[in-house]
Amino acid sequence: MATRSRIGIKTIDGTIHSVYCHWDGYLSNNGKILLRSYNTEDAINDLIHRGDMSFLDDSVEFCKRYKHEGNRPIAHKNEEEYINEGEEFNYLFKDGKWYYENGEGEFKELNDSYTID
Repeated sequence: MATRSRIGIKTIDGTIHSVYCHWDGYLSNNGKILLRSYNTEDAINDLIHRGDMSFLDDSVEFCKRYKHEGNRPIAHKNEEEYINEGEEFNYLFKDGKWYYENGEGEFKELNDSYTID
């Protein structure tokens, strides 16, 4: 069974641009990869602008992309709208850090203590 997630970045004007990821959205997988490999705005924007994906990889070139109509980033007006997309995990890069939300309605800072090797 899939653990769906959404990966987003908050812009200066407060808009959030995000993409959908179908598999392995857990903190121990997607959370770990985001902390390790997507820790600059340029890297995150590159990941997001490539569109929705089946799974996340350490290299943006190896992320398995969906090949379907509408495979574009979504723009959300605010964090509330972002978490209402319905995914099990929502990852958000803002203020130079990664945060996550997993159905509780509030973002918590993501750090290495949440990820398992």
